[in-house]
Amino acid sequence: MMLALTACNKGLKSPSGSLALGVEGQTISVTYKGADVFPEIHLGLIAENADYDQDLALKSVSKVSKISEDYQMLTGKRSHCTNPANERTLTYANPKGEELKVIVRLYNDGLAFRYVVPAGTKVTEDRTSYLVKDGVKRWFSSLHTDYEN
Repeated sequence: MMLALTACNKGLKSPSGSLALGVEGQTISVTYKGADVFPEIHLGLIAENADYDQDLALKSVSKVSKISEDYQMLTGKRSHCTNPANERTLTYANPKGEELKVIVRLYNDGLAFRYVVPAGTKVTEDRTSYLVKDGVKRWFSSLHTDYEN
């Protein structure tokens, strides 16, 4: 049975409220102070024996968890760092009922998400995709096989 989830019980905001995440099916979106940053991030993976890309249904959304990272740096601009965030776990199921979890985390200045697949699953393709709109400033590193860039 799939849940009827409304926008208010499946979205997420950063601790400051400036970043917001929306969830619509297997697509998430991110806004900053109401303006689109990533209007559509398609979530999906292909595994050796499972398709987590086509026709995923949102089964459940966890409650919001507050994250408070606090750590010391050995070098850098400051030695003491704090990193507050809010987190939710989205649980999807493919047509065969196989589950894929997506843990999304919103910081005040960024978004992170990761996939969690059943133990022993070998992922063969990452089908995550998103569009960066024309005119948006961005930085990309060229591909290198070493770590020195």
